[in-house]
Amino acid sequence: MSDKRKKIIVHIHPDSFKEDQFADEMLDQQLIKKGDFLRKCFLSGLALHLADNRLPNMISCLLDENFNLEQLHNVLALISKSDSPTKKENISEEKKVLDEIKNNLLIG
Repeated sequence: MSDKRKKIIVHIHPDSFKEDQFADEMLDQQLIKKGDFLRKCFLSGLALHLADNRLPNMISCLLDENFNLEQLHNVLALISKSDSPTKKENISEEKKVLDEIKNNLLIG
């Protein structure tokens, strides 16, 4: 039987991005099994990407200690109102929706 596992290496930048800093702090906690946790996070990101390729980036930009289910619901509601583009050339639409989220739904 051959081993078909693949190793995926990801670098986070806690000094550069707030969401990376939050991830670094979470990974330092002893309450999680890091291997299983990271595998599930990776697979969840792929599922979000398949649903709409904008979701992983939009949700990760919001990640901090205040992130909650209501914010996730707001992101999904905005995405479902849009055309749900699946091609990379629609980055300006992604930025527009992300700006709307940051400016209107998450402040206050």
